[in-house]
Amino acid sequence: MLAVFLALVLVACSAERETKPSLAGACQLGPCVCADTKALFWQTANTVPLLWRENGDAYCPPDYALLRVPKKKKKKR
Repeated sequence: MLAVFLALVLVACSAERETKPSLAGACQLGPCVCADTKALFWQTANTVPLLWRENGDAYCPPDYALLRVPKKKKKKR
C-alpha cells in the first residue's frame, strides 16, 4: 500500500505542467514568470523572462511553465 502511495506521489510531482490558454492571455494584464518545471517541490524553481507571440499571448521556452506572480500584500499603517 505504501509503495502505491509513493508511486502516485512521484508521478504527481514529476508530471509536466501544461500552460493553460487563459493564463497566456492573463499575463498581458498581470505579472507572470516562466518557472522551471524540473524543479522539485522543495526547491525554488529557476525563472526566466516571458516570451511573447505576435498575437500578444505569453509563452515560455521548453521545460518552463507560466506561473502568476503573487501580489504583494500592502502593509497597514
